[in-house]
Amino acid sequence: MTNLYKVKDITEKVNDATLYGDVVSSQADDTNTNFAILKNLKDSTNDTPPTEYMEIKNSDGSELFNTNNLTLSCWIYLTGESEERCGVITNGDDTNRCGLLINANAETGSEDTSGFVGYTWENSIEQNSAGESVWSKEDNPFGEITIPKRKWTHIAVMIYSSGRARLFVDNIYKASFDEGVVRDNVSFSKIELGRFNGYADGLMCFSTTLDYGNVDIDQEATSDFSYLYYTSRTNPRSPIVETPIVPPKPTADNIPFFYMQSDEYNEAAALYEENTAKKIRSGMFKKDVLASQTQEELMLQKHSITGGPNEKTRVYADNKFMSFTGELRKL
Repeated sequence: MTNLYKVKDITEKVNDATLYGDVVSSQADDTNTNFAILKNLKDSTNDTPPTEYMEIKNSDGSELFNTNNLTLSCWIYLTGESEERCGVITNGDDTNRCGLLINANAETGSEDTSGFVGYTWENSIEQNSAGESVWSKEDNPFGEITIPKRKWTHIAVMIYSSGRARLFVDNIYKASFDEGVVRDNVSFSKIELGRFNGYADGLMCFSTTLDYGNVDIDQEATSDFSYLYYTSRTNPRSPIVETPIVPPKPTADNIPFFYMQSDEYNEAAALYEENTAKKIRSGMFKKDVLASQTQEELMLQKHSITGGPNEKTRVYADNKFMSFTGELRKL
C-alpha cells in the first residue's frame, strides 16, 4: 500500500512524504495519533520480504540539507526480525549511506531484542572479488546496545562533525563512538524511515546536534534533548508525559534525613521534648537545660538510622530535625 503525504519542516517548507506501507490511527489524550506499520519480515513462507518504509524529499528532487552534524530520532516498535545492517533513519543513498541502524555489522537479534544498534557515515555498496554486492565499510556499533521487541522505544543518535556520535534510548545517554576523524559534509536529498519490521512514529531530524546537558553515560539527558523526548509521546497510544520534577533530598553532614521513618522520628523527638520539659518544670531555663545535659542523658535520646548507607548510625533527634533544615548533631 502506498500513502502520500505533505510534511512541513521547521522553516514551514512543505516536502513530499511517501509511505510504502500501512498507517494506523488511534486515540491518545483526545487527539489522533498515527503511526506507520512496516512489514519487512523474511520467513519460511516469504523468501522475498516486502520492502516497506517512508521517504521524505522535495518535490523537485533538490537536497533537503547538507551537513556533518546530525540528530535523528523516532519511536519504534519491533515486531520481528529485521534485515542485517537495517536502516532505521538514513539518507536512503546506497552510494553515500548515512544514518541510524539496527543489526549493525550483520549482528541479528534474538527473540526479544534487535541486533546491535549503530550508525554509518559515507558508506557505499561495491562489488567484492566474488562479484557480490557488499558495503565498503564496517558499521559503527554502540557497544552491545540493543532495542527490545514488542515495546515502544524512543531511539536517537547525535552525530558530531568531530567524529564522535552519541546514542540515547528512552532519553538515557547509553553509549558513544568516536571515529577519530573530522567528518565530511553529506547531502541528504531525502530522509528514509523504516525497512525494519515493526511500527514507527514521531520521526525527528535536525541538521545539527542538540544540547543534552553533558550528562554521563546511563544518566537521563536534560536541556534541548530532554525537551524533544518529553514533548513527544512516550507511547504513541498514550498521552504526553511532562518532564518530572524531582525534589532534592535533604541532608546534613551527608546523612539523608529520609532514613528516619515518621513514626520513629515522633518517638525520638517525643523523648527529647519530655526530658527537656521535665528540667524546665524544675525551674531551669531552656538554654541551661540544653547546656547541662550530660553525655549519658544525651545518649538516651539518640536514634539509630534504619536502612541506607548509614544503617545503625546513632544520631540526635530534636525539633530541628523534623524541619529538615536544622543541624543534625552527631557524637
